[in-house]
Amino acid sequence: MREVLGKDIFRHMSEQINNPETSDGSVRVRFGPSPTGFLHIGGARTALFNYIFSRQRKGPFLLRIEDTDADRKPEGATQAIIDGMRFLGLEWDEGPEKGGDYG
Repeated sequence: MREVLGKDIFRHMSEQINNPETSDGSVRVRFGPSPTGFLHIGGARTALFNYIFSRQRKGPFLLRIEDTDADRKPEGATQAIIDGMRFLGLEWDEGPEKGGDYG
């Protein structure tokens, strides 16, 4: 079997993602930003990629705002992240304001 390397890896991933036989909903994708301020461009990119992947695989998308760094959490940071996600049109299945076991 040939190992997938370089630009072929993206083609391989796309084929796997778009294959209905592998899209059984068994994937659970999480975006877990640290609430230290606004949603920045790197976090938005990661959230977007995770959201698209979860939707293509028919699995849930979780927003899990980390709570391990309470000392650096400014007031309103959690709401700023939620507002940023909604501004981008990224709705989560589990997490703040939605509940769930893992969000």
